[in-house]
Formats: sequence, C-alpha cells, structure tokens
Amino acid sequence: MVDPGLVLSGLNITRFFSVFKVNRRRMKGPEHNPGPGFRSRQEVRVEEALSIAAVAQLSVAALNLLLVRIMKWEEEVARMPPLIREVFQVHGWFISVTLAIFGVLTLLFADELSAGTNDLGRCLAAGIGCFWLIRWVIQFTYYGSSHWKGKRAATTVHITLVLLYGFLAGTYLLAAVR
Repeated sequence: MVDPGLVLSGLNITRFFSVFKVNRRRMKGPEHNPGPGFRSRQEVRVEEALSIAAVAQLSVAALNLLLVRIMKWEEEVARMPPLIREVFQVHGWFISVTLAIFGVLTLLFADELSAGTNDLGRCLAAGIGCFWLIRWVIQFTYYGSSHWKGKRAATTVHITLVLLYGFLAGTYLLAAVR
C-alpha cells in the first residue's frame, strides 16, 4: 500500500506547473518582444479571444437558466419526483453560477490571463480550458446523434455548440501554455 503522505510530500507543485511557463528570453522579433511597456500582437489577440470567451460564457450561463423553457420541458420537469426535480434545478443553477464566475473573472483579468506571467492565471486558464474540453468531448461521446440528426434546427444547435465548446477550450488552453 502506498502512503498518501509520502506521495504528496514528493510532489513538486512548482515543477509540475513549470510546463506552463514560457521562456521569454528565447522569443525574438517584434511579434514576441515589442519592447518595454508594450504587449505583443499575440498577447493582444489572446486577450481579445478571452474577452469573447467571457461574453460567450455569460450568455451560456443566462441561457442555461432558461433551458427548461427553451427546450419546452416544463411538463417533463413537473412530472419528475420532487427530489429529482430539485436536484435537476440546483445543478442547472450551479452550472450557470460557475459559468458566470468563469466569465466575470475572465473579463476582469483577460489581460493578465493572456500575458501568461503568473502561475495562478495559467492554472485558472488550464482549469477552465479542461472544463470546456471535457464538455466538448461529452458532446460527441455521451449525447446520441438521434437528438439532432435529420433535424435542421437541432443539427445547427449541435454544430454551434461543438464549435463554441471547442473555441472555449482552445482559447483557455492557449492562454494556459503562453
């Protein structure tokens, strides 16, 4: 049996997260080294993508609160046993709160997240990126294609969600490895 204390004491968190650090001294040229007081074009583009991602997450958070109405599930939800209905509703609210937190933090700190200059920002971006990457994978592996295949509106929604989740995952993971 492995002693968990021994395993945890052997972890070097700083070394683990150093994979997210970028050696800025090796970067050359105006694209990477614009000079003191200036930000690179790549950094600005990542910041813009993060701002778009933040607004997208806030939109998804708001839409998620209306999901039962949008999907016309009122009758189905009303027929659920009370505990299942309550758990369903609370999970929906907490998903919306989580996405709102992601969105607000990103709007407030997009410049710092895009700079990739601190471990907390890189870890936050990696965590949000992994969240959306998992959601992107679930869109393919868990939901059956019978929900959307052959239905124009549902197929459009499915493709839009696949692109959105991919954009969110890619944007945050890019910010994490900068």
